[in-house]
Amino acid sequence: MAQDLAEARPLWRLRVSAASVQAVAHAFALLGLVSAEDAEAAMTQASRALGLPGAGGSEPGLWPGPACGYWNMRAQGRHALAWVPRAVAAGALRFSVAAADLRCDWFRMARAGLRFQVQAAAVGQQPLSRHAGTALGELSAADDAGHAYRLRWDGGRGSDRRWVGEVVAEPMSEHERPDDVAWFELATVDGPAARVVFATPPAIPVGPAAPPWPTPAECYLAWLSRQDPAPELGRSGGTEVVAAVAEGLVSVGAVPAHSPLLPPILGKHTRSSHPDLPLTWPQPVRLGTPPDLQIALCVALPFEHAAVVIEGLSAWGEDIQLHIYGWPWVQGQYWPAAIPCFKVRAIDDLGQEHEGHVGSWRHYGAGEAHGEFTLWPAVPRGTGRLRVVISTLWEARWADIELPSR
Repeated sequence: MAQDLAEARPLWRLRVSAASVQAVAHAFALLGLVSAEDAEAAMTQASRALGLPGAGGSEPGLWPGPACGYWNMRAQGRHALAWVPRAVAAGALRFSVAAADLRCDWFRMARAGLRFQVQAAAVGQQPLSRHAGTALGELSAADDAGHAYRLRWDGGRGSDRRWVGEVVAEPMSEHERPDDVAWFELATVDGPAARVVFATPPAIPVGPAAPPWPTPAECYLAWLSRQDPAPELGRSGGTEVVAAVAEGLVSVGAVPAHSPLLPPILGKHTRSSHPDLPLTWPQPVRLGTPPDLQIALCVALPFEHAAVVIEGLSAWGEDIQLHIYGWPWVQGQYWPAAIPCFKVRAIDDLGQEHEGHVGSWRHYGAGEAHGEFTLWPAVPRGTGRLRVVISTLWEARWADIELPSR
């Protein structure tokens, strides 16, 4: 492809050619059709053929995206995973420290320690940014087994008046592991302690589901074609890139020649000038807005080549957010390599389907991550049950979650 496209001019055509090579190589690598090393070598050669970096050009070099790390993680297996949730508690603890009010919730216990979310609201006129880093210094943490913990921030976002982030609580001793913690306690220097209890997770039915498409390559192609292309390529350039991926996957038999995905992608019938998008999108919940409902679940889904735990859900009226741990979870930041490792959808007991849109996403290292998926369209208040379906390119699993009256 690089040799055929090396003469591409003008600059827009060069960009489309480079994106096509990268998109095909990334698709082949993530689907396991070529090794990550071969994909990286091919893109290095393509960069030279297209005259990208090294020749004084202004265009960035081709990069392999998240595919290279994905298969390495799968090959290492799940035995070294440190943050798989073993128990979850949703309750909120409140403290006043360092000119800030703290609200702590969503405590998740794992082999390496505990993680919980913190919302910090400024008190007085001092900007919160000056206190968010020191607020944890006024808290101490312990559990029912007598373990003491050190606390540290692990990312966050917000403003000078409000901050939302995640805190890691790690045992002081490397030889202590909170495997069977019944409760976890936070306390201020001069104030009372507050405690969350890790109750036995509810029994949730789980099982295998049919993947969104018959083959992993069709899943990949469907997910790619629904995304907006890079702005510098435009709609027509993005169409060419997706068509190049489709042709490559068909040429090696990964996508069946009779797949219903192909006609609109390859232009064999009238193609819409814009992908199918919902008329409206879910609005992010404003920082500091407490949910009406929180359910701690800690449901492990029986994936063969992945680890997925539905930690629980939060609801603000009809807006429902699912809290999900996953591995291996790599996040491609740029199109055309921004293919999600996990897709989430839900079917309610009225038969309506809801798509999960990922918002906040936290990477723990070694391919472990946590994401919060908001369901859209919004879930009616009368809904009593959700069948949550989580898919990778290769497999899918479901869990039935009962909703209390809202």
